[in-house]
Amino acid sequence: MTSNPATSDPVHALRAARQKYGLARLHMGVLLEHIRNSKGWEGHAESFTGFLEELRINQSAAYQYMRVARRFFFEMPLPDAALTRCATGPAVQGGEG
Repeated sequence: MTSNPATSDPVHALRAARQKYGLARLHMGVLLEHIRNSKGWEGHAESFTGFLEELRINQSAAYQYMRVARRFFFEMPLPDAALTRCATGPAVQGGEG
């Protein structure tokens, strides 16, 4: 068996998965914000809430993802390189359980 840090060290694998999960939530927030603002949900559901229900996305989580995406992409004057570092850099240690 070859030595792969992602598979041989479960802590490393967990950190990598957590980073991908965080990036996916940010991506979902951007997509959901766009779908909501452009009424892209029309034709899929009777309301944006119905759209979330149809996709089985928790409404509170969806609005949190959108809030974070708005903050990073629309309210903070960060250049693309800074956003990339935020999205792909190591997570801050501590504070989350």
